[in-house]
Amino acid sequence: ALLSNFFGKVNARSSYLEIGFDENHFYLRSAYDIAYNQNLKFYPLAYANATMERNTIYLNYIDHVIRLRREEWPQWHEIWAQLTVSNEQGTANRT
Repeated sequence: ALLSNFFGKVNARSSYLEIGFDENHFYLRSAYDIAYNQNLKFYPLAYANATMERNTIYLNYIDHVIRLRREEWPQWHEIWAQLTVSNEQGTANRT
């Protein structure tokens, strides 16, 4: 029972269900965060390092690699647009 509880928590922490944007920041909420009502952690969009391959967006932030698959996210195109528009604005502001 303890082992299954441990693996259940690990799986819940790595299953992301929500992504949101606020100006130049983003947040991700896992199943664990939602179940235990954890506070949102906002990260600068520059930390997302978003790339896309076929039907998957990869977010490489801090020490995580998060995969957002098109079939799992109904707003997949909007998420990519938010990540790329904000990235292009950041690049334009740095030049």
